[in-house]
Amino acid sequence: KTALYRQLRHGTLGEGTVTSMRPNEGVFGVHEKFGARRGRKLKVTDFPGHPRLQAGLLHHFPTARKIVFVVDATNADKKYVIECAQMLYQTLAAPAVHSAKVPVLLLCNKTDNIRAQSVTSVLKQLEAEITVFRDTQGSLDSAGGRDQGAPRFIGAAGTPFRLSQSPSAVTGAGGSALKGKLEDVVAFLER
Repeated sequence: KTALYRQLRHGTLGEGTVTSMRPNEGVFGVHEKFGARRGRKLKVTDFPGHPRLQAGLLHHFPTARKIVFVVDATNADKKYVIECAQMLYQTLAAPAVHSAKVPVLLLCNKTDNIRAQSVTSVLKQLEAEITVFRDTQGSLDSAGGRDQGAPRFIGAAGTPFRLSQSPSAVTGAGGSALKGKLEDVVAFLER
């Protein structure tokens, strides 16, 4: 995600790829190398994906106008897919995202890599894992009650979860932050 942030902002990776443990924030126009419209400024927050930092992400949702959710298309490890699915569902079900219907681009990064899964395959895996998480979470919520700040249930109980059930428009796309193949991201941000 930090590579994506740097590419959009500077048109290059700068010091190369790094793991970030704190958000990067800035207000800037998308770099001209991507053919972005001049003068249009965006507030961009690159938030770390580590599960222990997820609580801090909730503070950014009330002001979010668009969300680019990045997954590694080369990582088919079950634990990774489950973590991504849970974070994606919690993002879509967060009250501020759910009620404002914030559009989401699900960017499958590294699709240029020979080991990468297709965007369709990644989306199907996420939907399957979200179904398990949502249904488990839903039964826990009904057992313990639900408060106003609790995540919203998305979809129909007893049916498999589909991204199309989210109030937020969710679009899947492939790209490569490392190689600067970000046309779909730029198009999404400029809509």
